[in-house]
Amino acid sequence: MTRKRRHKKRTYYGISMINLIDVIFMLLIFFMITTTFKKTENFPINLPKSSANFIQDENVSVTVFYGLENTILVSFDDRKSLSFSLDEFQDEVLNLGLESYQKVHLSADESLDYGNVISLLSILKENNVSKVNLDIEKIHK
Repeated sequence: MTRKRRHKKRTYYGISMINLIDVIFMLLIFFMITTTFKKTENFPINLPKSSANFIQDENVSVTVFYGLENTILVSFDDRKSLSFSLDEFQDEVLNLGLESYQKVHLSADESLDYGNVISLLSILKENNVSKVNLDIEKIHK
């Protein structure tokens, strides 16, 4: 006479890897999409061109765009962009708090007179903005 053993069904208490993989892929897709979009302003500027090699700073929090017709747009990463004329900018530069940022990037149109760019730089310097980087468009050979 043979005895039949009754086996209890063993329960598996592990983590389901299928759900974990789904979550990881969703997080990966989310971070890929959110980090590739860069906030660019719709402000037409033709940057000066250069073939020189410069170190590009990716950690920019303030960019001052200086376009034709003496229009100035101040773009913050964490705030709304503000538009000024040159005279308005001179009056409001202290209220903007630009001196608290480590670096301020200046993107000026190549068609502007040299004196206009220097006057904007002097306004920034008078208001304790010490590190201003001038943006250029690199020529690829």
